[in-house]
Amino acid sequence: MHPRAKSNTSRATVVFVIALAVSGCKTGPTPTPEPNGKRLSDSEIAAHLAEADRLNREPRTVEAIVASLALAEKAFTDIDEAGAGWRASRACAWLATYHAEKSARQQYAEQGVQLGELTLSTPEPSAEAYLYQALNLGLLSEITNSGLFRIKLMKEHALRVIELDERLDYAGGHRFLAILCYRTSSIPLFAAGSAEDARTHLTQALELFPRHGENLLAMAEFHLWERKPELARAYLERLEASQAPVDLSAEHQEWKRKGRELASTLDRL
Repeated sequence: MHPRAKSNTSRATVVFVIALAVSGCKTGPTPTPEPNGKRLSDSEIAAHLAEADRLNREPRTVEAIVASLALAEKAFTDIDEAGAGWRASRACAWLATYHAEKSARQQYAEQGVQLGELTLSTPEPSAEAYLYQALNLGLLSEITNSGLFRIKLMKEHALRVIELDERLDYAGGHRFLAILCYRTSSIPLFAAGSAEDARTHLTQALELFPRHGENLLAMAEFHLWERKPELARAYLERLEASQAPVDLSAEHQEWKRKGRELASTLDRL
Protein backbone atom coordinates (compact mmCIF):
# COMPACT_ATOMS: atom_id res chain seq x y z
CA MET A 1 0.00 0.00 0.00
CA HIS A 2 1.10 3.55 -0.41
CA PRO A 3 2.02 5.02 2.97
CA ARG A 4 -1.46 6.29 3.82
CA ALA A 5 -3.83 4.27 1.67
CA LYS A 6 -4.97 2.16 4.60
CA SER A 7 -5.16 5.00 7.04
CA ASN A 8 -7.25 8.10 7.45
CA THR A 9 -6.40 8.79 11.05
CA SER A 10 -5.05 12.29 10.75
CA ARG A 11 -7.25 14.77 12.23
CA ALA A 12 -4.51 17.27 12.39
CA THR A 13 -2.61 16.44 15.53
CA VAL A 14 -5.80 16.63 17.57
CA VAL A 15 -6.20 12.88 17.28
CA PHE A 16 -3.20 12.55 19.54
CA VAL A 17 -4.22 15.02 22.22
CA ILE A 18 -4.24 12.71 25.24
CA ALA A 19 -6.21 13.92 28.24
CA LEU A 20 -4.57 12.94 31.48
CA ALA A 21 -7.16 13.43 34.18
CA VAL A 22 -7.26 10.64 36.74
CA SER A 23 -11.05 10.53 36.76
CA GLY A 24 -11.12 6.90 35.70
CA CYS A 25 -11.07 5.11 32.36
CA LYS A 26 -14.41 3.32 32.38
CA THR A 27 -17.25 4.59 30.26
CA GLY A 28 -20.83 3.52 29.74
CA PRO A 29 -21.47 0.06 28.34
CA THR A 30 -21.41 -0.45 24.61
CA PRO A 31 -22.37 -3.78 23.07
CA THR A 32 -19.22 -5.70 22.24
CA PRO A 33 -19.08 -6.58 18.55
CA GLU A 34 -18.55 -10.21 17.70
CA PRO A 35 -16.96 -11.86 14.68
CA ASN A 36 -19.43 -12.60 11.95
CA GLY A 37 -20.98 -15.96 12.77
CA LYS A 38 -21.83 -16.75 9.15
CA ARG A 39 -18.70 -17.56 7.22
CA LEU A 40 -18.58 -15.51 4.05
CA SER A 41 -16.70 -16.77 1.07
CA ASP A 42 -13.31 -15.28 0.36
CA SER A 43 -14.75 -13.47 -2.65
CA GLU A 44 -17.59 -12.02 -0.56
CA ILE A 45 -15.14 -10.80 2.07
CA ALA A 46 -12.94 -9.24 -0.61
CA ALA A 47 -15.95 -7.51 -2.18
CA HIS A 48 -17.11 -6.16 1.20
CA LEU A 49 -13.67 -4.77 2.01
CA ALA A 50 -13.11 -3.30 -1.46
CA GLU A 51 -16.36 -1.38 -1.04
CA ALA A 52 -15.40 -0.40 2.52
CA ASP A 53 -12.17 1.06 1.16
CA ARG A 54 -14.00 2.88 -1.63
CA LEU A 55 -16.40 4.46 0.87
CA ASN A 56 -13.41 5.54 2.94
CA ARG A 57 -11.93 7.68 0.19
CA GLU A 58 -12.41 11.42 -0.20
CA PRO A 59 -14.74 13.18 0.05
CA ARG A 60 -15.51 11.46 3.34
CA THR A 61 -18.91 11.86 4.95
CA VAL A 62 -20.40 10.43 8.13
CA GLU A 63 -22.84 8.41 6.05
CA ALA A 64 -20.10 6.90 3.90
CA ILE A 65 -17.89 5.99 6.85
CA VAL A 66 -20.81 4.44 8.75
CA ALA A 67 -21.47 2.29 5.68
CA SER A 68 -17.76 1.42 5.48
CA LEU A 69 -17.83 0.37 9.13
CA ALA A 70 -20.88 -1.85 8.59
CA LEU A 71 -19.27 -3.63 5.65
CA ALA A 72 -16.02 -4.23 7.53
CA GLU A 73 -17.90 -5.62 10.53
CA LYS A 74 -19.83 -8.02 8.29
CA ALA A 75 -16.56 -9.29 6.84
CA PHE A 76 -14.82 -9.71 10.22
CA THR A 77 -14.08 -13.26 11.36
CA ASP A 78 -12.04 -14.71 14.19
CA ILE A 79 -9.19 -15.28 11.73
CA ASP A 80 -9.45 -11.96 9.91
CA GLU A 81 -6.75 -12.65 7.38
CA ALA A 82 -8.22 -9.99 5.06
CA GLY A 83 -7.99 -7.10 7.55
CA ALA A 84 -11.66 -6.40 8.20
CA GLY A 85 -10.97 -5.61 11.85
CA TRP A 86 -8.55 -2.77 11.32
CA ARG A 87 -10.80 -1.31 8.63
CA ALA A 88 -13.68 -1.25 11.09
CA SER A 89 -11.39 0.37 13.68
CA ARG A 90 -10.30 2.90 11.07
CA ALA A 91 -13.92 3.87 10.46
CA CYS A 92 -14.54 4.21 14.21
CA ALA A 93 -11.51 6.47 14.59
CA TRP A 94 -12.76 8.76 11.82
CA LEU A 95 -16.26 8.90 13.28
CA ALA A 96 -14.88 9.48 16.78
CA THR A 97 -13.01 12.44 15.32
CA TYR A 98 -15.48 14.07 12.97
CA HIS A 99 -19.01 13.20 14.07
CA ALA A 100 -20.90 16.35 15.05
CA GLU A 101 -22.26 14.94 18.32
CA LYS A 102 -19.96 14.32 21.27
CA SER A 103 -22.04 11.38 22.51
CA ALA A 104 -21.67 9.71 19.11
CA ARG A 105 -17.93 10.40 19.06
CA GLN A 106 -17.57 8.69 22.42
CA GLN A 107 -19.69 5.75 21.28
CA TYR A 108 -17.57 5.24 18.18
CA ALA A 109 -14.33 5.54 20.14
CA GLU A 110 -15.60 2.89 22.57
CA GLN A 111 -16.68 0.68 19.68
CA GLY A 112 -13.31 1.18 18.04
CA VAL A 113 -11.50 0.09 21.21
CA GLN A 114 -13.67 -3.01 21.50
CA LEU A 115 -13.17 -3.87 17.84
CA GLY A 116 -9.46 -3.31 18.34
CA GLU A 117 -9.33 -5.74 21.22
CA LEU A 118 -11.00 -8.38 19.08
CA THR A 119 -8.71 -7.65 16.15
CA LEU A 120 -5.59 -7.87 18.30
CA SER A 121 -6.76 -11.27 19.54
CA THR A 122 -6.63 -12.70 16.00
CA PRO A 123 -3.64 -14.89 15.06
CA GLU A 124 -1.42 -12.28 13.39
CA PRO A 125 -2.53 -8.69 14.05
CA SER A 126 -1.19 -6.18 11.56
CA ALA A 127 0.53 -2.87 12.17
CA GLU A 128 -2.75 -1.18 11.19
CA ALA A 129 -4.57 -3.03 13.97
CA TYR A 130 -2.14 -1.71 16.59
CA LEU A 131 -2.18 1.80 15.16
CA TYR A 132 -5.96 2.15 15.14
CA GLN A 133 -6.23 0.68 18.61
CA ALA A 134 -3.77 3.29 19.89
CA LEU A 135 -5.68 6.04 18.10
CA ASN A 136 -9.08 4.96 19.40
CA LEU A 137 -7.69 4.72 22.93
CA GLY A 138 -6.32 8.23 22.55
CA LEU A 139 -9.60 9.55 21.20
CA LEU A 140 -11.56 7.94 24.01
CA SER A 141 -9.18 9.51 26.51
CA GLU A 142 -9.64 12.91 24.95
CA ILE A 143 -13.42 12.72 24.64
CA THR A 144 -13.97 11.50 28.20
CA ASN A 145 -11.21 13.67 29.70
CA SER A 146 -9.61 10.61 31.24
CA GLY A 147 -6.88 8.25 30.27
CA LEU A 148 -3.98 8.21 32.69
CA PHE A 149 -4.07 4.44 32.94
CA ARG A 150 -4.22 4.03 29.16
CA ILE A 151 -0.82 5.62 28.58
CA LYS A 152 1.20 2.43 28.99
CA LEU A 153 -1.03 0.49 26.62
CA MET A 154 -0.97 3.24 23.99
CA LYS A 155 2.82 3.29 24.19
CA GLU A 156 3.00 -0.50 23.77
CA HIS A 157 0.75 -0.35 20.70
CA ALA A 158 2.75 2.48 19.14
CA LEU A 159 6.01 0.60 19.67
CA ARG A 160 4.46 -2.44 18.01
CA VAL A 161 3.47 -0.32 15.01
CA ILE A 162 7.05 0.89 14.71
CA GLU A 163 8.34 -2.67 14.96
CA LEU A 164 5.98 -4.01 12.30
CA ASP A 165 5.90 -1.10 9.85
CA GLU A 166 7.45 2.20 10.86
CA ARG A 167 6.39 3.77 7.55
CA LEU A 168 2.68 3.14 8.11
CA ASP A 169 0.54 6.29 8.18
CA TYR A 170 3.52 8.43 7.21
CA ALA A 171 5.43 7.21 10.28
CA GLY A 172 2.29 7.32 12.39
CA GLY A 173 3.73 5.10 15.11
CA HIS A 174 6.70 7.44 15.63
CA ARG A 175 4.46 10.51 15.48
CA PHE A 176 1.89 9.14 17.93
CA LEU A 177 4.52 8.00 20.41
CA ALA A 178 6.42 11.28 20.21
CA ILE A 179 3.36 13.32 21.10
CA LEU A 180 2.38 10.90 23.83
CA CYS A 181 5.90 11.15 25.28
CA TYR A 182 6.15 14.91 25.50
CA ARG A 183 2.59 15.42 26.68
CA THR A 184 3.08 12.94 29.53
CA SER A 185 6.76 13.56 30.28
CA SER A 186 6.09 15.48 33.48
CA ILE A 187 3.74 12.90 35.03
CA PRO A 188 5.52 10.77 37.63
CA LEU A 189 5.11 7.01 37.21
CA PHE A 190 2.89 7.33 34.14
CA ALA A 191 5.07 9.16 31.59
CA ALA A 192 5.39 7.41 28.25
CA GLY A 193 8.84 8.92 27.85
CA SER A 194 10.89 12.08 28.00
CA ALA A 195 11.13 15.16 25.81
CA GLU A 196 14.25 13.62 24.29
CA ASP A 197 12.29 10.48 23.44
CA ALA A 198 9.73 12.67 21.71
CA ARG A 199 12.44 14.48 19.76
CA THR A 200 13.94 11.17 18.66
CA HIS A 201 10.66 9.82 17.32
CA LEU A 202 9.67 13.04 15.58
CA THR A 203 13.10 13.25 13.98
CA GLN A 204 12.68 9.70 12.70
CA ALA A 205 9.22 10.49 11.35
CA LEU A 206 10.63 13.45 9.45
CA GLU A 207 13.56 11.43 8.15
CA LEU A 208 11.10 8.97 6.69
CA PHE A 209 8.61 11.57 5.41
CA PRO A 210 10.23 15.02 5.51
CA ARG A 211 7.48 16.80 3.60
CA HIS A 212 4.47 15.27 5.30
CA GLY A 213 2.33 18.01 6.81
CA GLU A 214 1.27 16.22 9.96
CA ASN A 215 4.88 15.40 10.85
CA LEU A 216 5.87 19.03 10.30
CA LEU A 217 2.99 20.24 12.44
CA ALA A 218 3.85 17.79 15.21
CA MET A 219 7.46 18.96 15.30
CA ALA A 220 6.38 22.60 15.35
CA GLU A 221 4.04 21.90 18.25
CA PHE A 222 6.82 20.09 20.08
CA HIS A 223 9.15 23.08 19.72
CA LEU A 224 6.41 25.40 20.95
CA TRP A 225 5.91 23.08 23.92
CA GLU A 226 9.66 23.50 24.51
CA ARG A 227 9.15 27.28 24.16
CA LYS A 228 11.50 27.50 21.19
CA PRO A 229 9.44 29.61 18.78
CA GLU A 230 12.17 30.12 16.19
CA LEU A 231 12.61 26.41 15.74
CA ALA A 232 8.85 26.01 15.49
CA ARG A 233 8.67 28.77 12.87
CA ALA A 234 10.92 26.87 10.49
CA TYR A 235 8.66 23.83 10.56
CA LEU A 236 5.51 25.94 10.20
CA GLU A 237 6.99 27.54 7.09
CA ARG A 238 7.71 24.10 5.67
CA LEU A 239 4.16 23.05 6.50
CA GLU A 240 2.74 26.05 4.67
CA ALA A 241 4.76 25.15 1.58
CA SER A 242 3.88 21.44 1.71
CA GLN A 243 1.62 19.60 -0.73
CA ALA A 244 -1.39 17.50 0.24
CA PRO A 245 -0.83 13.72 0.29
CA VAL A 246 -3.04 11.55 -1.87
CA ASP A 247 -6.57 11.25 -0.43
CA LEU A 248 -5.78 13.60 2.46
CA SER A 249 -6.58 17.01 1.06
CA ALA A 250 -9.10 17.87 3.78
CA GLU A 251 -6.73 16.79 6.52
CA HIS A 252 -3.91 18.72 4.91
CA GLN A 253 -5.95 21.89 4.89
CA GLU A 254 -6.67 21.36 8.59
CA TRP A 255 -2.96 20.90 9.35
CA LYS A 256 -2.23 24.16 7.53
CA ARG A 257 -5.04 25.95 9.37
CA LYS A 258 -3.63 24.83 12.71
CA GLY A 259 -0.14 25.79 11.57
CA ARG A 260 -1.30 29.33 10.78
CA GLU A 261 -2.94 29.56 14.19
CA LEU A 262 0.33 28.54 15.82
CA ALA A 263 2.32 30.94 13.65
CA SER A 264 0.14 33.82 14.84
CA THR A 265 1.21 33.13 18.44
CA LEU A 266 4.99 32.96 17.87
CA ASP A 267 5.74 36.61 18.44
CA ARG A 268 4.01 36.49 21.83
CA LEU A 269 6.29 33.76 23.16
